[in-house]
Amino acid sequence: MLYDLKTLLSDQKLGELCLGASMSQVLEAIGMPTSWEGQPTLTHYESTIWVFGHLQFIFNKNRHIVKIAVHFDDRQGNGNECRDQFSDVVFAPQTTIEQFSEYLSANGISFDREQDEYGNGVIQIPGGVTVAFKRKTDFERSVAEEKRVISEDELLVSVIVQ
Repeated sequence: MLYDLKTLLSDQKLGELCLGASMSQVLEAIGMPTSWEGQPTLTHYESTIWVFGHLQFIFNKNRHIVKIAVHFDDRQGNGNECRDQFSDVVFAPQTTIEQFSEYLSANGISFDREQDEYGNGVIQIPGGVTVAFKRKTDFERSVAEEKRVISEDELLVSVIVQ
């Protein structure tokens, strides 16, 4: 099933799922998680963190969603990033905070840009959505030394709804 990122950002909904949905509702809507925290010691039902590719659901002790996360990296190793789960994703791990801000503005989604305690860019969207960015770190190597180079671009890491 493909989801709509714009709806997640503006309405905090992932298809028919939203904060407060039960584990049973997630199973009915998506099916079994591809992995979960505590595997193989815990069953999926005993775990509080379920993973479906780039999607992650975190549940409280009552087995209801308290956080939905989308991680923008190539977790499957197939080069698809999040395009295999979202119909409208034009983003990739190389997306900058400026590009993401332009997308939000063009779609009429209000937001505030901030920095976290480490100086990385963060976008806060009303309703409990946090979009995290991180500066890319590369290493320049020569025979004599290795130098760490931090990019000026803040690149997309994740979208968190809580």
